[in-house]
Amino acid sequence: MIKAKITGKGQITVPKEVREKLEVGYGDYITFDISGKEVTVKPLKKINLTNLYGTLPATRPYKNKEETRREVTETLTSYSRDNKEDE
Repeated sequence: MIKAKITGKGQITVPKEVREKLEVGYGDYITFDISGKEVTVKPLKKINLTNLYGTLPATRPYKNKEETRREVTETLTSYSRDNKEDE
């Protein structure tokens, strides 16, 4: 059994063993689910954008790096030309 003492302000320090098991640290959040007289503590995980990779369907076929770079260059060049003409 792991214990934690409640301070005068109603705060506790989550013991290291619990933090490691939940894989939480400074700045992370935990949730408290209350059911009767029992409380379940769960981590509230932040989602990194890399975790979302591949979750949405592609709207067009993947291009290799060279094609993508060429498309970006063409778009930026066109954008630059359009802005110079407005001056």
